[in-house]
Amino acid sequence: MEKEMLQLLKEIDDDPRTAIIFAYRYLLNREPESMAYVEHNTLGWKELREQFLASEEYRFIQADIRLEEVKQFQLASYEKDFLKGVLSKAPLSECEKILEIGCGAGNLTRALAHFCPQASVIGIDPYLKEWWHTGEASDKNWQVRTGDGQNIEYPENTFDLIVSVMSFEHIPWPEKCLEEIKRVLKPGGRFITSFAPIWSGIIGHHCEHWVEDTVKQIPPWGHLYLSYDEMFQYLKSDEVDSERAKQMCDMIYQNPIINRIDVKRFEKMFSNCGMKVIEKTGIKLGNRLGWLTGESENELTSDILQKLDGRYTAEELLVCGYTLTMQK
Repeated sequence: MEKEMLQLLKEIDDDPRTAIIFAYRYLLNREPESMAYVEHNTLGWKELREQFLASEEYRFIQADIRLEEVKQFQLASYEKDFLKGVLSKAPLSECEKILEIGCGAGNLTRALAHFCPQASVIGIDPYLKEWWHTGEASDKNWQVRTGDGQNIEYPENTFDLIVSVMSFEHIPWPEKCLEEIKRVLKPGGRFITSFAPIWSGIIGHHCEHWVEDTVKQIPPWGHLYLSYDEMFQYLKSDEVDSERAKQMCDMIYQNPIINRIDVKRFEKMFSNCGMKVIEKTGIKLGNRLGWLTGESENELTSDILQKLDGRYTAEELLVCGYTLTMQK
């Protein structure tokens, strides 16, 4: 039966790859009722296929396939995930001008330019040399420039699409950045972003949150209820000497590259920025190692909530970041 259906699909679809994906989705018991549907209504194949091709799942599958085209840009895993979402959601073929805020070394800017040859793609970052050890650069349809999202040096109604990934937790005044985004977007233009960890999240301290041993040394949400001195005393031990404990506390409480803005303030700024929220998803994290290892056991306890004295609800504390799409 499966072999016959695969052959049928190949006959009605010019792209064998699409046929196989389609067969997998609707025949191989991922939707058991679809097998019965096919057996009793073989004339409905083309309609069923069109339904699949219009589905969000198919768009994401296609985005996965297209990412293979930009291997040379060496995108980080979070950039790949973000780009996959942009490819599946944004009307890129209609864009004439695209802006990336917080472009870093410009790898994502160049990848977007690859997928939008008809557009001018611009990436801005205030720390090209200081953090990324690179400089301004350009090619046929892209450029990477020194620039600040809080003061975007372009006229009103310039961009069809603005994107930003893993930057809004660093921008000192994101409210001002959203104001600027609204100003330079064309009417109907979209802003798409994904960012984490925010200050009120379990690893919002940003202290080497990519290093497992460091993450395990800092208590869950401890940066929210411990002062600098209290955290220093907590960290100082046989494994962590005084110099290292001070270094960690400096990163947590004094590091200027994070804005220490919490979930409440982000929610307020999204509501008040004057753009329509098309999609907003909280990135949830309840385990310190979930970011690194996928560990899922929730570390939020009643004791932690008590120490925070009602400042946040349990639901708010589990929000580590956001994926957001807005429209002017």
